[in-house]
Amino acid sequence: MHRNNRNSVLRRWPLVGREAELSGFDEVLPEARSAGFLIFGPAGVGKSRLAEECLDRAIALGYRAGRAVATAAAASVPLGAIAHLLPDGADLSDPVSGFADVAALLSRPGAARPRMVILVDDIHLLDATSAMLLRQLMDAGVIFLLGTVRSEEGPAPAVSALGHGDAVRQVDLAGFDRDQVTTALERVLEGPVGRSAVNHLLATSGGNPLYLRELVVGAVDAGVLTCDGEIWDMTADRLPGTRRLTDLIRSRLAVAPHAGRQVLQVLSLYEPLSLAHLEQDAEPEVLDQLERAGLIVVVQEERRTAVRLAHPLHGEVLRADMTARCRRDTLLRQVRLLKRTGARRREDAIHLAAFELAATGTADPGLLVRAAVLAAHAHAYPRALDLLRAIPQDHRGFRIELLSGKTLYEAGDFQQAEDVLSRADAMAATEQEVLSALVVRTQNLMWGLGTSYAKVLDVIESARCRVTDPLGRRVLLVNEAAAALTVGEVRHSLALSADLEREGTHAPDAQTWLWAAMTRSMALAVTGRGEEAEGWIRRAIAFSSTAGETRATATQEVAHQAVLALALAESGRLAEAREVGERAFAGLPDATATADRRMLAFYLARGAWAAGHPAPGAALVRGGRPIVPPAHPGDAVDGVGGSGGIRRVAGGRRRGGSGPGRTRSAARHGILPRGETGRGLAACRPR
Repeated sequence: MHRNNRNSVLRRWPLVGREAELSGFDEVLPEARSAGFLIFGPAGVGKSRLAEECLDRAIALGYRAGRAVATAAAASVPLGAIAHLLPDGADLSDPVSGFADVAALLSRPGAARPRMVILVDDIHLLDATSAMLLRQLMDAGVIFLLGTVRSEEGPAPAVSALGHGDAVRQVDLAGFDRDQVTTALERVLEGPVGRSAVNHLLATSGGNPLYLRELVVGAVDAGVLTCDGEIWDMTADRLPGTRRLTDLIRSRLAVAPHAGRQVLQVLSLYEPLSLAHLEQDAEPEVLDQLERAGLIVVVQEERRTAVRLAHPLHGEVLRADMTARCRRDTLLRQVRLLKRTGARRREDAIHLAAFELAATGTADPGLLVRAAVLAAHAHAYPRALDLLRAIPQDHRGFRIELLSGKTLYEAGDFQQAEDVLSRADAMAATEQEVLSALVVRTQNLMWGLGTSYAKVLDVIESARCRVTDPLGRRVLLVNEAAAALTVGEVRHSLALSADLEREGTHAPDAQTWLWAAMTRSMALAVTGRGEEAEGWIRRAIAFSSTAGETRATATQEVAHQAVLALALAESGRLAEAREVGERAFAGLPDATATADRRMLAFYLARGAWAAGHPAPGAALVRGGRPIVPPAHPGDAVDGVGGSGGIRRVAGGRRRGGSGPGRTRSAARHGILPRGETGRGLAACRPR
């Protein structure tokens, strides 16, 4: 990257998302009855940065200012942290007369700004004498105290002394949310940032501004976060961070006692774990201490109480600091604990298999299969794949190959998924197995690889030769309708689903009806029939919730919301469409480039383009980790499911307007169905 871009990352970051807190400070500072403003929050959340901004505001208004930093070392000496702020000539040998001397020397009676604003970082580390003197000066109206408090340190006498009473405003500072991370990144990097990069940085930093900064610095230096001239995006999944970041995390972890360190090591190897499991090996007092120190988080998940590390980066540092022997011993101890209790809970199978596999490199094949199924069901795809790959070859039948292919598809490894699913198809011995393999394989070919229409039809025809059951033939028909839709053959797709029952309750197979209803909704939407499309997808959503159906290969709710966003956009209700899409994006479990994320990104981008915002549309598609456009657009799955078309059209509008030539390009690349360009564009425009 250019040198000036790197410098922009290294310089002091702008203050983002703290408008409410700054407004609160501006409100209390001039009030005579207000004595202080204390900022509480975890380490790295930006307390000092906010306090410095507040102090700068006070100085700009004409207030005299002073700064101090409390430390554990200074706390051993009375007044050690604030001695440099005390005026010369103050005699503190007698507390009463000493206070009067300090107050008299600091006071500016009659001045426009009589009080002095004093910033003290880490008030919880102040010694008792300093705290007492500061509080007396606050109550006497001599100073206005601006302070920061690390919330995970627990109650401290100095905080109680300086923070009590209505005269002191207290604010709790939280980490960044997604919008704040996006704003900070775009201001620092001086350009738009892809959605996947934002998601990855948010997930890894946990919204901690200090961690975020160090991750960005490390990623830019390593070439992992780069700009192609338009959008910043990730070139690798792992963020390297910096030495400073590692040192910061090590210092945070150092407060844990020896027994607590063992708990942290277990969680670094596998999380979350149930509180009941951890309590078998750790005293409740140890867990309480870790929670109070902000090193673990205890949450209620349905019917169990789960424990995880307070920050995702803590696990990386803990794992890096463990020797191979320590890691093995830690894992085997967990295996013994689980076996001793009988591994009765549903998640225990995953834990037991994962622990045995990581410690010894092998585990019981039946246990691996059971654990992989549970992990895939919980959308823990990387873990499921690790378990599946460990299953011995002589135990890998059709069921294992199909599950492996499904999981690879969900994890975004589309080429590997095709290789495995083609093997599963060859192993299929019954019509049901043929259909099971076909459904996943065609979705992967269309939505993952962007394979040509002819190739998808060849796969469907191959299955048709082996399927005779009428219900099975119906599944093949739905597959063909979906394939036709993805290449812009919308009329053919609608014709194939013309006799579809209007309600899922009247259909012979719920899953097939749901897939067909979603396909028909998409086809209606892109032909300008938005209201009909909305009706179909809303009926599918209602039926799915009442029937308790779940798709075998994706998060069904997200897929349905993506199609609903498309239907709303094609009805001209662009604001509603974006709201639905953003809400669905927020519900995705992680930053993985799954097919559902891709679909959602595409439809949101399509709406942004329709609203006349091509650049944000391109950023959305880039953030969804789109497929590489196929070599021959006419045969490509590049319309409803791909992304090359919307990026080309977005770029075209940015460079050369949106005339008829651009509309023809949209139809050619599948964004609008062939022969329906006029109606589709009319539906896209806001009303």
